[in-house]
Amino acid sequence: MKIRIQMGLEIVNGASRKVRLTPVDHTHDVPDTVAQALLLMAGVADLADLQPGDDEVDLPVGDLGKLAAQATVPGLVRDVVKYVEQMGIKGQVNVFMRVSRVE
Repeated sequence: MKIRIQMGLEIVNGASRKVRLTPVDHTHDVPDTVAQALLLMAGVADLADLQPGDDEVDLPVGDLGKLAAQATVPGLVRDVVKYVEQMGIKGQVNVFMRVSRVE
């Protein structure tokens, strides 16, 4: 079975999405049982996250203004946060993942 995995960052301010970056966007051929397990886990996790039912797993990372200064934040995330801050965008950062079946 073919599945598509997308992952990235989004910056939201209230209910409004300000920036969305999707650096990971890959399609893979995997055994049916692996695909079904991934689709099931992503679907269940989606039901319990920040935006249930949107077909994505959304994980809150924190306030944009505080992330750039944290040493534990991965360098790429820190760089993106600094770049977005320079554009004057404020908000909360979420990491998202979408797993979908490719027909």
